[in-house]
Amino acid sequence: HVDYIAMQDTGGMIQGADAAHLPQPDADNTLELNFRRLLYSTERRVSDVQHAAALGPQDGFLIPAAKLAHYIQTLRDQLADLERGSGMRSVPRDRLTLYQQHVEELAARVPQVQPPAYR
Repeated sequence: HVDYIAMQDTGGMIQGADAAHLPQPDADNTLELNFRRLLYSTERRVSDVQHAAALGPQDGFLIPAAKLAHYIQTLRDQLADLERGSGMRSVPRDRLTLYQQHVEELAARVPQVQPPAYR
């Protein structure tokens, strides 16, 4: 569970296993802070879905996987906004590259689920 109020109070600092290697976001760049919050949330949800997938097929598994695909697309859209400099301040190129790599790693971890055939 992430305390988003606390994240806001600490300038959006994200504490997580995978997020630890990412540099701190610019506390004045709202777009970057929102991107990092979604990145962290997606990271947690991917881990939860992977854990559920490892337990075997379950009802309702398709919905979280579909939501994750939407989250990944939203991360890609926000990253494109960051690359265009749509935030208050521009984000350094090396940080954008790290963000892009992280998003693609998450996308690769999203389980590909085949919906059941209709009869």
